[in-house]
Amino acid sequence: MSPRRVFNRLIGWLGLALALVGGTVALAHDVREMTVDARVHPDRIELVVVVSAHFAGVILDESGAGPAVTAETFAVLRPGLEARGRELCVLRSAGAGAGVLPLTGIDVVQGTQDEVIFFLGYAAAGGEGFTLTVPLLDRIDAGYLVSVRVVDAKRRALGAKALARGEASLAVPAADGRSGAAKE
Repeated sequence: MSPRRVFNRLIGWLGLALALVGGTVALAHDVREMTVDARVHPDRIELVVVVSAHFAGVILDESGAGPAVTAETFAVLRPGLEARGRELCVLRSAGAGAGVLPLTGIDVVQGTQDEVIFFLGYAAAGGEGFTLTVPLLDRIDAGYLVSVRVVDAKRRALGAKALARGEASLAVPAADGRSGAAKE
């Protein structure tokens, strides 16, 4: 997929994502929580990840000593956020040829209340289920949470779970109902 097509899809996804996470974006985001809304399409998987300004600082510096990402600092910190955002979520296919699904596109924007929103595009899981992991959770202080919700292209629920240290993964079944991964 060409970079322009990926960018156009991510921009199109922005409107849908804002509708999906509207309540999350409209309200102040909990400083120690990340929300991940994933949508599984036959040809791709799209994630919208929303974090507070504080959590964005933790993404940049796992020691917790990083700067909060504010309106004043976002432009300067954006390249680092984009680089670290590439590692935020790892999607691994559950099929016979299980492997990490490649990231096909990323965009990082700042919301109206200093929250940071990552738009991540991944290759399809090939009709199989997949596991979504947030490796950062096992490297930072306990007490940070990730709320994950996964739907298919028709917005049917495929999985939801609160992730935390020591339990940073969600197994998602195939979108068409096949059991490529165990349900959580």
